[in-house]
Amino acid sequence: MQKNNPSITFSEWRELDDNDSANEYGLRLKNEQIGMSLCLRDYNTQQTDNKPIEFIRITDRADAKLWSNLFFQSFGYLISDEVICEIKDQVEFYNLKYKGQLVGTVIIYTLDNSVGIHSLGITAEFRKKGLAEKAMNAILSKAQKENLDYGHLQSSPMGINLYKKLGFKEIFKMYNYILK
Repeated sequence: MQKNNPSITFSEWRELDDNDSANEYGLRLKNEQIGMSLCLRDYNTQQTDNKPIEFIRITDRADAKLWSNLFFQSFGYLISDEVICEIKDQVEFYNLKYKGQLVGTVIIYTLDNSVGIHSLGITAEFRKKGLAEKAMNAILSKAQKENLDYGHLQSSPMGINLYKKLGFKEIFKMYNYILK
């Protein structure tokens, strides 16, 4: 595998207190994500300021290319516009705009009376301004109005404090490994 596909990623889901055994298999940690859930009955809408963040739904190739670029700026890796165009009718992809400027991305997926929030990313120049929190409050408030029961997401270590502040609880960890 190392010869044919040296950049392949292996993912492993574990309980919060399980030990890491990947090193003995010749794998190196690439990144980790923390699976989190929130019972929407326990969520209290929080206002950050009067100016709302705008969610622009991806509907065509041009929007998908823009989303892909903003995602790359936020996360440092690419999801191609071809992939987005293939699934945009089943999964809601959004560019985020604030005060007339594009600031990031998010994916929203509703299933089994729950909302999944994925790829919420704010580009570097707009971080630390409360925009991710503003986006989360809008998503969670809408989910409550739609009488959904839960919100689910996977957080990077960068976002975990925001999600805990909003009431999300850690339920598992996902580790992504690459070959050494």
